[in-house]
Amino acid sequence: MAFQPKSYRKFVVASASAALVGAAVAPASAGAAEATTAADAFSDVTVDTPHYEHINALYQKGIISGFEDGEFKRDEYVPRSQAAEMIFNALGLEEVDDLSSFTFTDVNDRLKGEIQALVNEEVFDGHSETDFGYGENLTREQMAKIIAEAFDLPQKNVPDADFTDLMDTKLYPFINAVAAAGVVDGYEDGSFGVGDPIKRGDFAKMLHNVLPDPVPPQDTLEDVEGSVDSTLPGVYSVTIPLTNLKDATKDSMVTLTVGDETIELAYDEELDAFADFQVSGYEVEELKAGIVDVETPEVKTVADLNGGINSTLPGVFTVDISFNELQAEGVAKEDTVTLMIGEDSVAELTYDEELDAFANFQVSGYSEEELMGATVTSN
Repeated sequence: MAFQPKSYRKFVVASASAALVGAAVAPASAGAAEATTAADAFSDVTVDTPHYEHINALYQKGIISGFEDGEFKRDEYVPRSQAAEMIFNALGLEEVDDLSSFTFTDVNDRLKGEIQALVNEEVFDGHSETDFGYGENLTREQMAKIIAEAFDLPQKNVPDADFTDLMDTKLYPFINAVAAAGVVDGYEDGSFGVGDPIKRGDFAKMLHNVLPDPVPPQDTLEDVEGSVDSTLPGVYSVTIPLTNLKDATKDSMVTLTVGDETIELAYDEELDAFADFQVSGYEVEELKAGIVDVETPEVKTVADLNGGINSTLPGVFTVDISFNELQAEGVAKEDTVTLMIGEDSVAELTYDEELDAFANFQVSGYSEEELMGATVTSN
């Protein structure tokens, strides 16, 4: 699942400060700072530790750290000060420099800029104008409120969660929001744990569950070693060899996005490449920096489409595929369906009104097993 925070700027946050604060909290050691996983970094964490997936993800993103003794302390509670810093890091916010409106008297100087940023984003608030509750442990329902506010989880028209203690807090709409979003679950006894301080492992799970999915890296024309050649003044030929495009086939749709415009590159058999020979309106560097996108249609076999193969004579078969199966793949009755084995076209199937299927009654030269594994295309 993925939810966009109010001020989401970037997903992977490289914070110069540790994600945990206080005299007893710091990166476990120089060795831990170089560790690649939470299991490497923390002496009390293994891949079998409850919530390991979530702890590890936050550790790797620089959002959460450990204690001076090298432990993570999954079952310890989270002070509001530490929670604020981790949420700040997770959202990728920037510290507020102008603290003229900062009113909390219980916050140390190091975190004032971060906490003011969270207040400005309406993610965190204090107990009063002057009391942030800096050293208090964050409760589970408070965490629900912070998550719902930070990531704009829907709160209207959300059904009540099935927690036995849901109405024990005025923050129940936020519990409903995180429950409906699949971000959190409760205790085995059916309660949410209203009033309970949240543990570090549960905090990691809730925060990781709501973080947006990272945007996968996108290849540029230059990344895939595509070429841009001038054919006329201001007109270019853009070419990408098929072998340079991972998982692409001749039937793939390949596009090049430059700014807000999309250029479709068609497969050229002679070049064994995707190309457009009349691209204009762009500079060479713009084209090289364009984003390449490949969409390859899903290949389905006769067996995948529940096709039937029946022997009519020795070595001769009837092959039929229900129209309902092919219609779901976008095939119309007037189309022709082709069976392919490797690069070879082995049979064409046409629509048969009586069978309400695409069929060919005289397919030969292949075994039943080969025909069941034939891929199906249409035109």
